[in-house]
Amino acid sequence: MAFRTIAVFVDPAPACADPILYAVGLARQHEAHIIAICVVPTTWETKPSSMYARGDDAIHDVITVDTVGQLDAIEAARQAFSRNMGERGSQEFRVVREFEAARHIQLNLLHVDIVVTGPLYHERQTAIWPETELFAAGVPFVVVPDEWFETHGDGPPERVLVGWNASGEARRAITASLPLLKQVDEVWILVVDGPDNARRGEEPGADIALYLSRHGVKVTVMQCESAAVPVHSVILDTATAVAADLIVLGAYSHSRMVERIFGGVTHDLFKSAPFPLLVAR
Repeated sequence: MAFRTIAVFVDPAPACADPILYAVGLARQHEAHIIAICVVPTTWETKPSSMYARGDDAIHDVITVDTVGQLDAIEAARQAFSRNMGERGSQEFRVVREFEAARHIQLNLLHVDIVVTGPLYHERQTAIWPETELFAAGVPFVVVPDEWFETHGDGPPERVLVGWNASGEARRAITASLPLLKQVDEVWILVVDGPDNARRGEEPGADIALYLSRHGVKVTVMQCESAAVPVHSVILDTATAVAADLIVLGAYSHSRMVERIFGGVTHDLFKSAPFPLLVAR
């Protein structure tokens, strides 16, 4: 079992190097093909004056400027991908226009094993992607924080913390990450406030640890109480304590709308985690 096809979102920004290098590390480990996907925004919303163009010549000028801007963005993203990817392995570059992203991102992700992207809450990205489209595609994905490789290098993860709350989302995240978990040095199953949830059993985390060990994963169970500390903070503190370089979690056990309004573990981790997050739902 291995990842054979990996998609990565790219753009012209320098920070785009982090998800590309992360995808390269995974591809090298799994001998996988990499698909770079560039979502190209229009300039209409960023240039309000364009909305007031009148007459054929003025409208033609607006369209020309927008088209040139898109072509420049595509070429810059292509160069960023080529620069960071080099000649390493099987690769391709695809372009999706922002106005057709809702349909075409999902189509491009139908036949990949895992997706790599930069931060989900970022000024470089639009309001509709990538989070909405990633979840709609049903593909597990890794969110890589900016500047990750300045301090951690470009190798694949070696020490993984798995958040376990006995939910279907957490189970799917573990299944999706199995190709990776089987190759890392250490895996920790973290159960927060285990006794508070009967679904987690008499010994919270023991059953899922046994499941993973049968797959050859070297796993340790950790239980802790949140003691009124936000659960996402407990997860991040534990990841720091064990020197993890990846966190695996099932996303949005509660509805996304509830988490956006009232806060929640997934939403808070997406906004603040300094570690890569492997997420499934």
